[in-house]
Amino acid sequence: MSPAPRPPGTSPTHRTATTETTRSTQTPQRGCDEIDEDCDGLVDETGEGETFYLDADNDGYGDPALSESACSPSSGYVDNGEDCDDTDPEVNPGAEGDCSGQDLDCSGWIEEDEAPGSSEDCSGGSCNELLEATDGSLSDGLYWLDPTASGVPFQAWCDMTTDGGGYTFLKVDAPGTTYAENAERACNEYGLGLFIPRTEQHLASAWAVSQSVEAGGEASSDYLYILAIYPDSNGATCKSQALTSDNASCGWSARDGGDFWVTELTTITEPNGDNDTRASMNYSYDADGVVSWYNDTPWPGSGSEHFLCSRGDK
Repeated sequence: MSPAPRPPGTSPTHRTATTETTRSTQTPQRGCDEIDEDCDGLVDETGEGETFYLDADNDGYGDPALSESACSPSSGYVDNGEDCDDTDPEVNPGAEGDCSGQDLDCSGWIEEDEAPGSSEDCSGGSCNELLEATDGSLSDGLYWLDPTASGVPFQAWCDMTTDGGGYTFLKVDAPGTTYAENAERACNEYGLGLFIPRTEQHLASAWAVSQSVEAGGEASSDYLYILAIYPDSNGATCKSQALTSDNASCGWSARDGGDFWVTELTTITEPNGDNDTRASMNYSYDADGVVSWYNDTPWPGSGSEHFLCSRGDK
């Protein structure tokens, strides 16, 4: 029997599949092969090939937002778009930190070799210097400092919030009772000075540091037992007066001649004048860190196994 006739215009199923397969393999493919795939008389046209990125700062890393497709890069273009700041050749994924507080290697965060004060190699002169170097972007904590550029940095607590931040505190644990005069020398070896409370807020910050083991040392009010405030002359008093630099009647001053603030109370009957210019006072505090009493004693003055050093640049 003869096969049934096919309707006009139809083809065998197997031939139709073969024809479609042939057509799909003949679809023009655009590429960098020196062939005019689309029959327009041009080979390797713009838009064909790889993606290249503009490298405006010539550091070898391109701007991901500025690219072109081509078979070879135009002048100033590179084959990666990994630069996070194409205006600065010092900022790219291959950059090393410079302790400036900037994300130089485009990681998206500040790493140890980029953050000021975060390591011995990135130590600063004071907490205030670190804060200014980073436009106020640092938080409270321990930072590496080297105020005298000695090459032997140490960790100190930085209050980066009180009064705008920048206060430097170093808790020192002495091997025995240390009087104010010797405590001054010990602080000076760090490039610091025995603590001087500048404002009520500054003293409150120092109290918080004295109570915090996170800030180093023990939790003890003894770190504020002696301060760098001394009589202006033998027998100088400030009895029943506000012990602040704003009180012109008070005969006591900060070591560096700057502002100081201890209390505005007028009920404390010391210092009563049994002192000399090498004397100092000892200070007591209530549970909230508010000064409750102080007493002047002649040289060598009052002493403590713990004291607080600070930097007077804030």
